[in-house]
Amino acid sequence: SYNAAGWTGTLTGSASDTGGAGLSAVELRIQRQSDSQYWNGSGWQVGATFVGAVGTTSWSYGLAGANLADGVSYTVSARATDAAGNVQGTLASATFTYDTTAPGTTIGTRPSNPSASTTPTFSFTSTETGSTFRCRLDAGVWAACTSPHVVSPALADGSHTFDVEATDTAGNADATPDTYTWTVDATAPTAELADPGANLSGTVVLDASGSSDSGRGIASTVLERSPAGAG
Repeated sequence: SYNAAGWTGTLTGSASDTGGAGLSAVELRIQRQSDSQYWNGSGWQVGATFVGAVGTTSWSYGLAGANLADGVSYTVSARATDAAGNVQGTLASATFTYDTTAPGTTIGTRPSNPSASTTPTFSFTSTETGSTFRCRLDAGVWAACTSPHVVSPALADGSHTFDVEATDTAGNADATPDTYTWTVDATAPTAELADPGANLSGTVVLDASGSSDSGRGIASTVLERSPAGAG
């Protein structure tokens, strides 16, 4: 597959003749797979036709990207003719795809927000089969990755951002990588209880307002009671 940047606009190849007469010409048949039409040198037509290449033992043919459609495959078949008039019977063929559309990237599995996991797992997909991926954490350096991806080394408490970008087989990269921001809080909170005093009666108010958490805050405080001296 080729993208717009990778397409040079020139088809190239080589030919040989073992009979001794020498080569006189190389011709190409270029078929568009989407509608089975053929390139005639200036446009696409119904019915097979050949166009002449420049050179023989090393040949080339110019085909501008403007004449190719995005996402369409093309088959190029070459035949050589020698100076004695012998025409190659079995053509040499190759098929390529012209692809200028970038894939989309989607994050699937992700940690909850907030999360106590310091080594979370991410999964992600591309809209195009065969795509490769690059990942980065907290605007760091992009690096090749595969799905599922386990973040390593362990993350510190705080806010983190994970980005992932897909690139298709033609080299088109997603210009808008998928991203996810969440908070890691793996530090347990500290509960404190104000001493209500001894030998109490009636309604006793217990105060745990001194409890603290360095992360996302305390979700709940549970109080347990036991007989004096029971621990």
